[in-house]
Amino acid sequence: MTQEANRRTFTRVDLTLPLEIRVADTWMRSASPWNLSANGVFVRTPFRLPVGMPVTVRILLGETEEEPRIRAFGSVARTENDGIGIRFEVIEPGCELHLRRVILHNAKEPEKVFAEFQERFGITFT
Repeated sequence: MTQEANRRTFTRVDLTLPLEIRVADTWMRSASPWNLSANGVFVRTPFRLPVGMPVTVRILLGETEEEPRIRAFGSVARTENDGIGIRFEVIEPGCELHLRRVILHNAKEPEKVFAEFQERFGITFT
């Protein structure tokens, strides 16, 4: 198994929800498909950011600002020709449940997601 495969231990799901990335004081919005895990996100974008750059990620789960969202703080983990990988370092309190719900709803193996969230966040679901 390659080092890259070893790093991807969390279930990844493909999504097209509105996603925004904040770098310094600038928000960039992605309308392209992207994939999400409990540990981070890969965003298809023409923007190139250096590895290690701090970012804020906001995933909008509805059409208005009042609806739930997932907000995470992290850094660029890798840059590829078609996008950037962002590793979540801190997920805003309360957003873990929204993140789990989105991943569970789209996962091919939802039973794995429960164990992943217990490992990543210490959250046990009954």
